Amino acid sequence: KSKGKGRYTVMAEQKKISNTRQWFKNNYGASDEQLDSMFNQIGQVESNNEDIVQEGGGPGRGYFQFETKEGSGAFQTALTRYENLNRREHGEEWESPDWLVKARESDNAMDLSREQQEDLLLADLAMKSGSDELIKDSLETGSAKDLWLQKHWAGADIGTEEYKAKGAQWDANAPAFMEWSDPEEEVLMDKWTSEDNLIKEDR
Repeated sequence: KSKGKGRYTVMAEQKKISNTRQWFKNNYGASDEQLDSMFNQIGQVESNNEDIVQEGGGPGRGYFQFETKEGSGAFQTALTRYENLNRREHGEEWESPDWLVKARESDNAMDLSREQQEDLLLADLAMKSGSDELIKDSLETGSAKDLWLQKHWAGADIGTEEYKAKGAQWDANAPAFMEWSDPEEEVLMDKWTSEDNLIKEDR
């Protein structure tokens, strides 16, 4: 893998809450802890929670491996969904921020900060048809597996062999990270180092 900024877990109390994150919390009744768990689970399965180019030079980029135009074009679609969500909530006069305009030009999620990539993921998931129940279920159960399979990876129909194989990939990766990042384990707190309101651990 091409190394990026390293593995991160974000501590909710040490980060500024964005408008998109606050909207998502209000709309789905989610806590910061639930959102951080969802981000960390999906990030672990997609990229080992690293800001990297897809292994082997594929089209995936960033913590959540949004694909460039050379792949599915999911990054551009996510940017559009972010714009659509904000225009729906704030009116047509809402203007795209500079970071989004530049990201559309670069077609690379790695040009965004961790928080911007998280906001993009939230908007992308929320604006996808049929995602509401999966989002609510992921928040209630603490597992983002079905949400990831059906609305982020979304590469095969439910019940197919490829779908089952991806589910097995989730099972092999996400649980280990969930245990590693458990906020109830006080011993982990001694390992964090702060950098630009992010908590980073290189293991």
